[in-house]
Amino acid sequence: MKDLNSLAVQRVLYFIIIVNILSNCIFLYDIYRPHNVDDAGLMFFRKTGAFFYGYILNIVGWDYGKAQLLSALLMVSSGWFWFLALKKLHFKPAERTAFLMLFFYMEFSFAAATSLRYESLILFFQSAAILLLLQKKYFLVGLISSIAVETHPIGVLNLAYLIGIMASSYAHIHSSDFTHRLKVNQREIIYFFLGCIVGVAYYFYLHPLSLTSLYQFLYLNSIQGVGEHYDTKLGILGLYFFSTKYLRHIPELIIIIVALYLFISNQIYKNRLFVLIWVLLLIVLSILRPVFTYSAIIFPAFIVLIVSSSQAIRKLNLLLLIFVCLTEVKSFVPADGLPVIGSAMSWFALKERKTFKSGVYPFYRLKQPEWKEAYLVEDEFYRNEDVYRGAKDYFSKNYRFSTIKTSNLTGKPIVLKKLTQK
Repeated sequence: MKDLNSLAVQRVLYFIIIVNILSNCIFLYDIYRPHNVDDAGLMFFRKTGAFFYGYILNIVGWDYGKAQLLSALLMVSSGWFWFLALKKLHFKPAERTAFLMLFFYMEFSFAAATSLRYESLILFFQSAAILLLLQKKYFLVGLISSIAVETHPIGVLNLAYLIGIMASSYAHIHSSDFTHRLKVNQREIIYFFLGCIVGVAYYFYLHPLSLTSLYQFLYLNSIQGVGEHYDTKLGILGLYFFSTKYLRHIPELIIIIVALYLFISNQIYKNRLFVLIWVLLLIVLSILRPVFTYSAIIFPAFIVLIVSSSQAIRKLNLLLLIFVCLTEVKSFVPADGLPVIGSAMSWFALKERKTFKSGVYPFYRLKQPEWKEAYLVEDEFYRNEDVYRGAKDYFSKNYRFSTIKTSNLTGKPIVLKKLTQK
């Protein structure tokens, strides 16, 4: 007997897909036919996303905050579908909880949830397709995967997750894990391809174009097309890690590399081969269209890798403790508009604050104090890491300190201080 969660998810997905397809077929072709469109991209892709946001905002009112709320709801749904999928993949409750914490706290999630780009919708389709695959709803898997590609061609990266699970299932022929029970028969393969065929028909109904035109568009908007704007040699991940301000994502890269080493050295791949396949496939495919925001589609695989490796070395509690620390930091820093200085770790909790400044900022170059007042989040990293010495010297010389709050929730004190110019 199917559990209530699975049944509810299936009903919601059926409803969303049917309503979306019918509504698109009725409205979109007339609204976005090529001669009325300024954005050439809508001639080839993205009508699903345009309808999703446009149709709902026509009802509730066109407002940037409401559009952001739609993106946020998509991200919440994606996280929940991943949570259910990981349960079917036999991840422990603590692992699933850690995944959710990482998923919602990392910058890719915040950026997708607060923007009107299509990464949040692609992530929704990604998580839904994985969950439906594990529920053996192969027709829907094929259909949703095709709709994801219509939403944006970078949605093809979602197929890496499906390939990883299926390839892993055939690699573990004698396994008692989920992979052995996921074997598909010919009828189920037919269902999957029928879903893909319906999805392709849906695409060509929205975009009645020649295959030659489609190929030219894809070619010009891949590595070839974005080369004048980005360093295409870096790919999606290279841009994410090495081209952002202050190289702020380097700590994430180090954690991922360490997690991959632990995953292989501890032979975790024997039971979770799909994770290794995900990571390797997505790293290779990340060169397809080098735009750093597309890292959001890849990062769920990295999070699963980190969680798996942390569990294997019994450090998952430490990972959870870090995020308790982030939650605490986020809760006790006042939102009164004053600048906030903290460690790179605090940035994960305060990244939405436009006034946040990392302690690695070269304060020693400033000839006079930059602010009359500011807050300082003094955590274990800020106190002990040598990289923050310049900031500490600068503040000691130019500001007076007063302690506002102290938290010992994580076992190591986190102190919020008010800085006042001398």
